[in-house]
Amino acid sequence: METLRILMWPALFFFCLWSALLARFKGYSAACWLLGGGALGVLVLFCLPPTSPNESAKQRRGNRLGLALSIASLLAAGLAQQFL
Repeated sequence: METLRILMWPALFFFCLWSALLARFKGYSAACWLLGGGALGVLVLFCLPPTSPNESAKQRRGNRLGLALSIASLLAAGLAQQFL
């Protein structure tokens, strides 16, 4: 069980950074996508279209989605801590 926890942190760190970098390259806010749900967040980002600076409505929608995934992942992590 302890080995699983040790291996989980680098994977989680990798997915958090990857989703933030991918969001930044696609024109979304990296801060909103930093904790964007891990692998699920990366998959969602691959499906989102890239934006340009004049597409603020599309950017807001994508940033809200990233923020919702970030909050959901924090809540899920908090619940998982109770069971581990």
